[in-house]
Amino acid sequence: MKTFFDASTFAKRYVEENGSQLVDDICQEASELSLSVICVPEIISALNRRIREKRLSHQDYVAVKQYLSDDIRDAVIINLTPEVIATSASLLEASPLRAMDAL
Repeated sequence: MKTFFDASTFAKRYVEENGSQLVDDICQEASELSLSVICVPEIISALNRRIREKRLSHQDYVAVKQYLSDDIRDAVIINLTPEVIATSASLLEASPLRAMDAL
C-alpha cells in the first residue's frame, strides 16, 4: 500500500508517544512511503526542541537522525509544485487544517 505521512505523524516513528506503534506498523506494510519536502526539516526542528527542553539527549538525537535518514532514503519526496500548492489551498478552504498540514 502507498502511504503518505505528514511530519507530526511520521515523527511518531522516532519519538515514543501515542500512535507510535501504529505508525511503525503502517511503515512495515507500506509498499511506498511518500513525504512532503518539508517533513524532514519539521521533524529535525521538533527533535531539536526536545533537546532544548532536555527531553532528548544529544546522543539519542544523533541516533534518531540516522534512523530518519535511513527511512527517507527510499521515500518519495513530494515537492511543492503549483499543483501541490493549489491542492493545499483547496484543503485549507474545505477543512480546519494548518498550512503545513495541508501541504
